[in-house]
Amino acid sequence: MIQKAHIADEKIIKKISSDYNIQTKLFEFLPVGEASWCYKVTDHSNKQWFIKLTTSDLYKPSVLIPYFLQHQQHNSFIFSAEKNISGELIDTIENFCLALYPYIEGKEARYSEMTPLQWTTIGSYMYNLHTTQLPSNLFDQLQKETFTSRWGENVEQILEESQNPQTNSIPQNLAKFIEIKREEIHHILHRTQELGQQIIEKNPQLVLCHGDIHTANIFLTPENTMYIIDWDNVQIAPIERDIMFFTSDIYENFMKGYNPKNDLVVDPLIIAYYKYEWVVQEFADYGQRVFFHDLNTVSKQHALDEFYKLFNPDDVIDGAYSTEESIQ
Repeated sequence: MIQKAHIADEKIIKKISSDYNIQTKLFEFLPVGEASWCYKVTDHSNKQWFIKLTTSDLYKPSVLIPYFLQHQQHNSFIFSAEKNISGELIDTIENFCLALYPYIEGKEARYSEMTPLQWTTIGSYMYNLHTTQLPSNLFDQLQKETFTSRWGENVEQILEESQNPQTNSIPQNLAKFIEIKREEIHHILHRTQELGQQIIEKNPQLVLCHGDIHTANIFLTPENTMYIIDWDNVQIAPIERDIMFFTSDIYENFMKGYNPKNDLVVDPLIIAYYKYEWVVQEFADYGQRVFFHDLNTVSKQHALDEFYKLFNPDDVIDGAYSTEESIQ
C-alpha cells in the first residue's frame, strides 16, 4: 500500500520487541505492494528486517507454503517468514496479521534487464514448484482452482455501484469511465465464464502454483541471486496458471528450464482463461479500492489510475484479446 496502516508505529515496534526480541533502532514505512503494508526495521546490531502487515483474514498458505518450501524442500529461490518466540510464523496485532522476514537488498525483475539464462533458471524453479508434493495438512488449506472466477461477483458489484450517485470526485470519475466501458467489461466477464466452463469439461491436472509470478514478484539481489516473493495467491491449479506470465518474448528461454525435453503441451485454452481472469481480478481490485475501501485520496487516485491503465494498448486487456487467435 502507498499509505500507512491504521496503527501507530510505536505499537508495531513494541510488538516485534515482545514477540521477536528485536529492539528497533530505525523504523521506516515502505510504500510498496498492493494488498499489504510494509515496513523496514533496523535493530541495534544493524540487522535489517522486513515487516508485512495484512488484514486479519490473512490467507495462511501465503506464509506457510514458502516456509515449507525453504525449510523442508530446501528450495534456494525462496526466503520465508521468521518464527516468533512462540514458534508461530503468523503474529497478530490489533486487526492485522504480522509476518517478519529478513530484509534483502535488491530490486524487482521489472526494473532489471533479465538475461536469457536467468529466465531459463526461473523456468527450472517453476518446474520444481509444480512437481512439489505437499503434506496433506498444507494441501488441504490451499485454494483449489474451480475455473469460476471468484472476482466476477465483485466486478458485478462495482458495475452496480457505478450507477449510484457518487459524492467524491474520484468515484465519480470511475463511474463515468465505467459507463463508457460497460459493454466491454460485460464482454470480458462473459468470455471469462465461457472459457472457464470449457476447461471444466477438460478436467486438467492440478499442481502447486505460485499464482502471481509476474516480474514484480521476481526479486534480484546485487549479486544476481533470484528469489520468488509474494505468495499471496499460492494455490492448486493447472501449470498454465503460472506459465501464462511467461508467454511473451521470454517464453522460449523460460521453457528451456521448465521443459528441457520439449515433451510438454501447454494448453492455449487455459492460458486464455487466465489472461481474461487476470483482467477480471484487476477490475475487482482497483474498483473496490475506489468505491468501497477506506483509503485516503492519494491511494484512491492511484487505484483509479491503475483501472484506467488496464485499457491501455499492450496492457492486460490487450493481452487477453491476443489469446483468441490461438484457440480458434
